[in-house]
Amino acid sequence: MQIYGQMDEASMICEHLLLGSTFNASNRRELDTRNVSHILNVTREVDNFFPGENFIYKNVREFDLEDTQLLPYWEDTHRFINLAKENGTRCLVHCKMGVSRSAATVIAYLMKEYQWDRERAHQFVKAKRACINPNDGFWKQLGTYNGILEARNVFQKEIVGSETVILRTSVNLEIKNHSIPVTRDIPAPGFDDSTVSDNLDCSNAKHPGEYSIDMSLDGARCKQLRL
Repeated sequence: MQIYGQMDEASMICEHLLLGSTFNASNRRELDTRNVSHILNVTREVDNFFPGENFIYKNVREFDLEDTQLLPYWEDTHRFINLAKENGTRCLVHCKMGVSRSAATVIAYLMKEYQWDRERAHQFVKAKRACINPNDGFWKQLGTYNGILEARNVFQKEIVGSETVILRTSVNLEIKNHSIPVTRDIPAPGFDDSTVSDNLDCSNAKHPGEYSIDMSLDGARCKQLRL
């Protein structure tokens, strides 16, 4: 299993997205032949192999522990992966073995990009790379992220009429030692979505270990979900 995860070619999840290990990230020939331009390194213990060369790096410097919080990074990693998509190239997402940290990050990407739930995204990645196995902590965070994305979709669907309106949705997530307010401007149908933005900010939570999503419309609270 370790040899499979570490030494095989990186798995193609989508045309623009590869999932692999440290071995793949260090294999310059593979990176070049597979048109990789962006590398997302989801490890604390492994440095970037080709800094200052023709690759764009992003680091999520975390260990593969059940209490490690990856969720606060997933909005940003989604944007980073899409830079390669927009460029017509590929992004390699890797951790040490391409099994837990990077797999969870790729699953989160698919959930947001294609509006899939956690199970569907997991099954899709598993079919492409059989060795994936996000740890229990990451799996729970994917469930929380599922709730955040579903809550956003509910508010989008509640917009009626054809008038150009902006629904401002604020999502506050309290998870372990982080409080994560996420603000999103959601355009009404027919509105140019190029103005849509996500802002992620972290500070100390008042109630460590609690998961909550507090959504508000134009400053007035509309719905609260507790997971």
